[in-house]
This record gives sequence, C-alpha cells and structure tokens, in this order.
Amino acid sequence: MISVIIPVSNNQTFLDQTLTSLERQIFKDFEVIIILNGTNNLKVNYLDYDIKINLYKINDKGAAIARNFGIQKSNYDIICFLDSDDTWEKNKLYLQLKHFKSNNLNFSYTNYSFINKNLSRNCYQIKSIMDLATNNPICTSSVMIRKKLFEKRGFENFKMRSDFEFYLYLYKNSIKPIFFD
Repeated sequence: MISVIIPVSNNQTFLDQTLTSLERQIFKDFEVIIILNGTNNLKVNYLDYDIKINLYKINDKGAAIARNFGIQKSNYDIICFLDSDDTWEKNKLYLQLKHFKSNNLNFSYTNYSFINKNLSRNCYQIKSIMDLATNNPICTSSVMIRKKLFEKRGFENFKMRSDFEFYLYLYKNSIKPIFFD
C-alpha cells in the first residue's frame, strides 16, 4: 500500500528511533526502503525490526538521488519519505492515509515536531506559490505523495533543498499540496 523511503548516510544517531517509530505504526501495510547513501555500514540490525525492510546501497550521491532511487525501487503507488533522524507518531500513516484516500489526494503534508527539542511546527494550507516560496511549511518527512507525480522527473540533484524545489515544480504544474492537520 505505502512505500516509506529512508536515505541513510554516515550519521545514524537516531536511526534506531526512526525504525522503532515505523514498527509502532498502527497501520501495517507498508514497505520500508532504506538506501545507504555513501556508507557501507548500517549501524543497526534492520532484521531486529518487525517490519518489511528492503536495503540498497548507492555511492554517495546525496539525499535527492537516494530518494529517486527509492522511488524507482518502490512497489506501491503511495510514497512517504522519512529522514533517518526523524520519527512518526504511531497513528501517522493510518490518519494521513485515511484523509489522503477519502479526499482522493495526490500530495499531502502534516505538522511536525523536532527530535530532542521542545519545538513543533504548526503548518498551514499553502494558498499561493509565493506562500510556498517564502515560507515553505512542508517537512519532507511529513509528505505522502503519489508515485505517478515522479514520472516526468524526480528530485533534482542539489546539495540542499531539492525537496523544496520539487514542491515548487509541482505547484507550478498545478499539483498543489494539501495540508492535513
């Protein structure tokens, strides 16, 4: 049903917490695609988790290339991205997917919190491309998106903010992200 794509580099400090948050999801029909990006070692034993994990290695090409690779390897029509230093609440997939399907969405995002900080980001519905360009409220780890939106092109290989550039590209092509609170 859902493919969860996790690019992993040398910094794997929170990866155990990330995978544990996936294991605790109340919605269970998902696969996890971990892309080792520039590292040969996974510092946690992914076989210890009671979730389906597919592991791939690529040369260090950056998060954008790793995400594009994960999209190509995904088996499902709905894609979620999860950074290796982020976690999800246990009902994240269940609630977002329910909203996603009942509203026949192509692209949605949610509020998010920061690990090890008492901070959260209260997001809002983007109303214009200027709204997106000047105050991007979309955290890539909160995104749920249809795989078909990557058919024409994927993330550009920028060192930073390739996800933001892709969201601008979609918006310019009339694919507007929908905020789910």
